[in-house]
Amino acid sequence: MMKTVLKTAAFFLCAAILAGVISLPMAETTYGGIYEKTVRLHVLANSDTEEDQRLKLLLRDELLSYLTPILQEASNKENAEKLIKDNLPEIEAFSRAFLESQHSDDMVSVVLGKEFYPTRTYENCSYPAGEYTSLRVFIGSGQGHNWWCVVYPPLCLAAADAGKELENSCYTADEKALLLQEEGGYKVRFALLDFAAKLKKLFG
Repeated sequence: MMKTVLKTAAFFLCAAILAGVISLPMAETTYGGIYEKTVRLHVLANSDTEEDQRLKLLLRDELLSYLTPILQEASNKENAEKLIKDNLPEIEAFSRAFLESQHSDDMVSVVLGKEFYPTRTYENCSYPAGEYTSLRVFIGSGQGHNWWCVVYPPLCLAAADAGKELENSCYTADEKALLLQEEGGYKVRFALLDFAAKLKKLFG
């Protein structure tokens, strides 16, 4: 009896691992256009204290106000990435000056590069897990709870404005359907992708 249970458990574990391994290569084919057209924003707090989390959210709001006019000039993702890259020193200086205005002596560092994100839902729009171009803002040690959003297309907005931006964005009709999960099967695919990502991190 015990052997049968163990064999069954081993079978399902192998099946799950196989599904995860298959999901990652498929993700590039299915969601590649989304990855290639998106720039994420990731703000990491110094710690999980109430004050550090408060500063994280305040800096988030200030950064969004600061980045909005810069990225309004972007006509595509590559252009948005270049605008951010060209302004990295200014973004860092702005962030540091804001924290100083809040009587914080935390250092700030900003990095633009590739980063893996889990599936994330913003209002009614879900972005699949995967590797995205990401502007990361580290406050102090960057060990606290963090905050994610999408700065290109500019979806870090009120729900109504974000919906309009998504509708008018560079995503294809199929990519918009994926983001809006207009078919229930997408939720299953996203769940498999998250599982595959965890396997990659565990064995990777």
